[in-house]
Amino acid sequence: MATTSSTPQKLTFGIEIELLLKPRDRDYVSNILREHGFQPAIQPTSGDTNDAAKTKNRDAIRKGVVQMLLDSDIEAGLKSALFDIWTAKEEGSLTEVADPQGGDTTLNENYHILLTKGCSMHVHVAPKPRTGETHSGSQWTVGGLRNLVRATGIFDEAIMKIMPADRKHNIWARSNFRRLTDPTTNIMKGPSNEKLRDAFEKVSSKGWKPFFDIIDQPKSKLTVLNELGLAEERQVSMNFASIAMYGTVEFRRPPGVKSSAEAQKWAAFAVAFVSASFNPYWDYRSWANVKRYATVEELQSFISSGIQLLGWPQGVLDPKTLVENTSSRQPPEYHHAEEIMRKLAKANKESAFEQKPSGYTTHVEHPARNANKGRIYPLKRQLQPSAQKKRAKDHLDPATQALKRQRKT
Repeated sequence: MATTSSTPQKLTFGIEIELLLKPRDRDYVSNILREHGFQPAIQPTSGDTNDAAKTKNRDAIRKGVVQMLLDSDIEAGLKSALFDIWTAKEEGSLTEVADPQGGDTTLNENYHILLTKGCSMHVHVAPKPRTGETHSGSQWTVGGLRNLVRATGIFDEAIMKIMPADRKHNIWARSNFRRLTDPTTNIMKGPSNEKLRDAFEKVSSKGWKPFFDIIDQPKSKLTVLNELGLAEERQVSMNFASIAMYGTVEFRRPPGVKSSAEAQKWAAFAVAFVSASFNPYWDYRSWANVKRYATVEELQSFISSGIQLLGWPQGVLDPKTLVENTSSRQPPEYHHAEEIMRKLAKANKESAFEQKPSGYTTHVEHPARNANKGRIYPLKRQLQPSAQKKRAKDHLDPATQALKRQRKT
């Protein structure tokens, strides 16, 4: 596969990480959480997230995370208009879990991490905006969008194979082109464009040409999204609906992660995949008469070409580590069906991190006295792409500004 290019491709990306946190029993952690109103006597209960006292505790956890990041000279906040800092926000679709007896993994010295079946990682990718522009979607081209849709189809099976069992056929990160029935709820979801779905499902008998022909019909960026049904579906492997709203595609299939190495792997994969699909030397037409889906080895080669186009050094991502995952599907937790229903209820609503900040205010509660032990709280942490590097004070919400002022004092 040719990858010749005069200059490296310029893409931006951001990540969302969904996880559950348990504060470690350290004086530094306890003191910060008390400053933000954490009440350790309040016990989390699996499935119960609406209690006012527990809501305050979850707010304290988020403020504490921001405070600890700021203390480590990492820009962070509760909200940011530019999406150029780490943002700690509650993920409403996750469920509080009573303290597990072991089994959690330490992410860093301040928190333990627990990942449930509802946790995942999402990666947003977009062409880099021109100077003075924001991520409005204007940077996408018709050809680039078509190629990304083609690549998403060709490599759908291979991407599914490299995912852990619980992300292979997942109701809120399902294939863009296949129907899926969730085994827990028996809810069936599928592509809104039936012609595109049928062409995809008949590749083994008719090849890829009918699939490509449908993709070639729309003549503008807007019609590519609308006529192919891509603007209507958010909870799919490659979320194209995000382009119309926020200027990014969102790769939703990765599992939850517990380490920076795991996060880097999936972020690099998503960026390299978009890069490879933009490759002007990628001859997708060679697939027209092929009557099968791409293999994992062909996916490795595709990702390798994207890495070369980006001009990345060795070590960012080794494509040979992308191998079929044969792990067994985990049995559902008793609250798994409830989590699925909550996530499905959010199917076409804005992501917590894609909402533009408005008049958001909060305050620091009076400190509690007891130490925090054995608690698990939902958290979602994300860094979104930004068109600008400056971090002006007026771009931060009042609560974040208060945390930064408190840090200085």
